[in-house]
Amino acid sequence: MKLRTVLLSALAVGGLVATAACAGATAPRNARAASAPQGGSVQQVGPVQQVDAAQQPGGAPQVGVVPQTAQAADATGAPAGEQNAFTNRTITATGSGTVSGTPDTLTVQLGVQTRAATASAALNQNNTAAASLIAKLKSSGVAEKDLRTSSLSVYATYSDNGSTVTGYEVSNMVTATLHDVSKAGALIDAAQSAAGNGIRVDGISFSFADDSSLRAKARADAVKQALTQAKQLADAAGVTVGQVMSISESGGSAPMPMYAMPSAAGAADSAATPVLPGSADLTVTVQVVVAIG
Repeated sequence: MKLRTVLLSALAVGGLVATAACAGATAPRNARAASAPQGGSVQQVGPVQQVDAAQQPGGAPQVGVVPQTAQAADATGAPAGEQNAFTNRTITATGSGTVSGTPDTLTVQLGVQTRAATASAALNQNNTAAASLIAKLKSSGVAEKDLRTSSLSVYATYSDNGSTVTGYEVSNMVTATLHDVSKAGALIDAAQSAAGNGIRVDGISFSFADDSSLRAKARADAVKQALTQAKQLADAAGVTVGQVMSISESGGSAPMPMYAMPSAAGAADSAATPVLPGSADLTVTVQVVVAIG
């Protein structure tokens, strides 16, 4: 009986030892299972970088750390920062093209100025003279669409000390556009004969009815000059010129030629008033940006 009791005790102790051994063998496996990603996801591990222990604060090397200075690279292997810098390397050059031509359109401001003791008398006199002036311009070949009133004023005149009204003055200005510059002098003379000594010439300017062909040539010359300048700059810098990135344009207007007109008193007895259009310059300026190849 005593021997049976001892055997049962030995078997019990052996079972406990076997159970403990099995638990110890399965514990790491359970621990690993608990740390595995859930939901069937795959955990990716980046490239491992060997780091000198002396470079770390604690002296222990760190494994699997991606350097902070890493840069993105494209298919060529060049860092993205260097690629952007290369793309932005450009040369900016400026060129001007100037062409000359004879203006074929003239714009002139003609008017009548009258004075009288009363405002109504001055206005009536002015109306009569202005109507005569306009009729003369139309009969001389100026189309009605090329005539417009540019200013009309009525104001009092005063004595030298400014204390007394001495009368009233009326001014009526008409802007006329002439498409035959060669007839401008004769037209001004005709206007003077219609308006008398009250005639006024307030301004004159020349222009081109159609400057498209002149402007096209000026543009071509300006772009050619800018590209030549860019090539010279590139050669001096030891680089090559690539494709054109952008072109911007700014244009200039033709200057106003001078003209001469005799006094109104002698205009009717003299030769036609000389009006010389001369030669006007049309200038176009462009800015060209080219890449450095």
